Amino acid sequence: MVPLVVGFIVTWVICGIVCGIVASSKGRDPTGWFFIGLILGIFGMFLIALLPAVNTTSSDSFSGWNASNQDHSTFPSNAATIQRASALPESKYDKQKWNILKEVDAEIAATAARIIALDPVLEDMLAEKFITLNDKSYLASIERHIADKFLADRKLFEEQTANLEKGEAESSQREMQDYRFAIQGTGQFDPKHNLKVTNVEPYVGSWVSFRGGIKITFDDGSVLLKKGHLGRTFKWDDKSLI
Repeated sequence: MVPLVVGFIVTWVICGIVCGIVASSKGRDPTGWFFIGLILGIFGMFLIALLPAVNTTSSDSFSGWNASNQDHSTFPSNAATIQRASALPESKYDKQKWNILKEVDAEIAATAARIIALDPVLEDMLAEKFITLNDKSYLASIERHIADKFLADRKLFEEQTANLEKGEAESSQREMQDYRFAIQGTGQFDPKHNLKVTNVEPYVGSWVSFRGGIKITFDDGSVLLKKGHLGRTFKWDDKSLI
């Protein structure tokens, strides 16, 4: 009789411990769930197993969903974005002091204006470097360093974009030639979709997966994006989608 009671108690304690561990891994109160497991036993274990984890970063998760479900270019949309990507996440200088310096010193104000003309985000870099050194003799050197880096980044971005666009254009031309050859003997009918082709053109839209591919328009108004073995059909030529 005694061993049976001891075994019963040990089992319930184990259930409480397991509930506490699982609850902790899900961001829930382990102590509270230990006692729930102690009282409910195996039913408590089933209950905590069914409950979802507590999400303490819902806003981050939402942003992550947006990022993972939208198809964007692998390159920044403009050169300014390159500089923003490398800028400090938050200003590490006395903004009030910087604004006063611009107000009372014409040379600092003119330097800031030239930097802002390149990209407003660069002003933070200028202000932080100047206030850190606290020596006006370095002002021209700081401006030159920031401007040179920005212009070099912009040139690199433009070269990368040009190379990308050139490669995509060549890929689209090959895709068009292969597709037109494939439907040449079918009376301009796409054999897979059994629709008549009214137009074939290089694809230059926002779906990165189909860059370097082609956009095919059928006589029923539907559109097919095609690149190699990849294909996606739209019921109509929706500019917001493609």
